[in-house]
Amino acid sequence: MRRRSPDCRQRWRPGIALLMAVVMLVLVASVMGTVAWQTSTSRRLFEHRHEQLQVTWLARAGIECACARLLADPEGYTGESLELIPQGEVHLQIQRDPKTSNAFRIVSEARYPTDVPHPDVRKVTCQVRRVVEGQKARLEVKYVPAR
Repeated sequence: MRRRSPDCRQRWRPGIALLMAVVMLVLVASVMGTVAWQTSTSRRLFEHRHEQLQVTWLARAGIECACARLLADPEGYTGESLELIPQGEVHLQIQRDPKTSNAFRIVSEARYPTDVPHPDVRKVTCQVRRVVEGQKARLEVKYVPAR
């Protein structure tokens, strides 16, 4: 009596199923890796944009603080350093125009966040003219475009 040889197809089925399972695991792992990488990249871009906006508004807030001081009492005010929010600092420089006693140049330089080696830095410059009408004073502000 002759013995039947095992069918070649039946012998390879478990091997093919295992190979397909490994291929599927590799595909799922690569998709998950791509999603994780894009998520972390998006998060870093979001944080960087947040820091850029924060430092821009800090520099503008510095201009507003300097304008308030110049509006109240301009005599002897040459600038100051402020910490308006945690991890943010603003340096103000006030220069009086030598030609006109009521004209000033304000330079506001902001840094955020200050606890990193290379914080974002923005500088905003404006020219201000203090106008006194009777008992009231007002400021005329002209922003100087950044170079």
